[in-house]
Amino acid sequence: EQNIFGTRPAEDIVRVVADFIFTHMKDRTNIEIEGKLGRLVDKKTGQRINLPVVSETALADDRGTRFESDMTLQQHAMFNKLLNQRVDETRRPEFRGSRIVYKHTREVDHFYRMDGTRIRVTKDKESGEIISVITKTKVADLNIYSPRTKLDIRITINEEQTLEMPDTEAHKPILVRHKDRLSYKQDIWSFDLTQVISPE
Repeated sequence: EQNIFGTRPAEDIVRVVADFIFTHMKDRTNIEIEGKLGRLVDKKTGQRINLPVVSETALADDRGTRFESDMTLQQHAMFNKLLNQRVDETRRPEFRGSRIVYKHTREVDHFYRMDGTRIRVTKDKESGEIISVITKTKVADLNIYSPRTKLDIRITINEEQTLEMPDTEAHKPILVRHKDRLSYKQDIWSFDLTQVISPE
C-alpha cells in the first residue's frame, strides 16, 4: 500500500505550484506558463540567497530578491548533452511513448513601444521572415529556492495577444535581442536552452 489510506501522498511543493497556476489562470485565455532556471539573488549583497531550509521552498515574500535567469556554459553543455541523449532514446524502435522533437532556431526580437503598449516582433535571423508579433503581459511570478542544487526556479504566468504587424517605419526599436535557441518538444511541453545577446 502507498500509505494507510491507500492514496498517494501529494508533494507539498507540487500542490503550491498547482494552486499558483490554477489561481492565476482563472478567466484568462492565451496563457503561457514558463519555468526558468537561474539564481535567486539578494538585492543588497548580490549573492545567492541562503535560507535556513533543506528542501525546495516557495517564497511568499520575494521583495528583497531578484531572479537572474542565467547559467554557466558548463551547465548549458550538461543540459544539452542530457537532452540530446533523451532525444536519441525516444527515437529507438522499442521506445513506447511520445517522442521528443529537437529544433535549433536563430531569431531576432525587436521591441517597440507604441501607444503605451510594448510589442515584440520576432524574425528569423537568416531570412528576415516574421515569425510572430505579440504583446505579452505578466500575470504573476512564483520563485522557488532550491538549496540542494545550484539553480533555483521561477515560474511565470504570462498572457499573450497576437497582433497584426504594426507600421514600424517611424519607430525605432527600444530593444533588439538575438536568440540562439535549442528546443526539445514533447507533447505540450517545450524545454528550451536559449543564449540571448542584446547589442549595446
